[in-house]
Amino acid sequence: MPVKKYLLLVITIALSFFANNAKAQYYNNTFREDSWHVTIGPDIFGVLNPNQYIDNTNTKLPPIPNIVSRLGIGGTVHAEYYPNPFVGLTLGTGVEFFKASGNGYKNQIVVPGTIGAKAFFSQTMYLGAEAGLAYTTLAYKDSHIAKIVSPALGYNDNNTGLDISLRYELLHSKNQYMTSFGLHIAYSFDLSPTF
Repeated sequence: MPVKKYLLLVITIALSFFANNAKAQYYNNTFREDSWHVTIGPDIFGVLNPNQYIDNTNTKLPPIPNIVSRLGIGGTVHAEYYPNPFVGLTLGTGVEFFKASGNGYKNQIVVPGTIGAKAFFSQTMYLGAEAGLAYTTLAYKDSHIAKIVSPALGYNDNNTGLDISLRYELLHSKNQYMTSFGLHIAYSFDLSPTF
């Protein structure tokens, strides 16, 4: 019988500690609740498979591999709305540039349009996910449109406006794909009125 009482006491203490911790975290994050933000900043990409995206811009010729360099650059802008302190809804666009790795190959330019979300698991750290469509300068089977999916792990400091994220990006179009890891460094502008 005493073991059950001790177990119940330990569970009660653990639950009260968890509730107090969650309450403290909630009050620390209330600055995000019902707020609008815009983030803008540069991106650096490391391409994992530079020779997988096939160029078929000229449909009279057979498809040829197009090799881009291992590094890409770009920039993105996101509009963000936070309905509560822990979740943000995002709408994003930008441009990504991947230089051709040699003569005879073509540069790849990607213009994505995405929707997504950020879920904060601490006051500053979050998990993000975006999905959408992208226009690409390289076509495959007469299509310049590709699907894009991008999960991320990020850091957001509301005091300085700094938003840094590491993300994995998959660009997929008709059995052609390009994958990369990216570093996004942005400044977040708070557009919510202050009273």
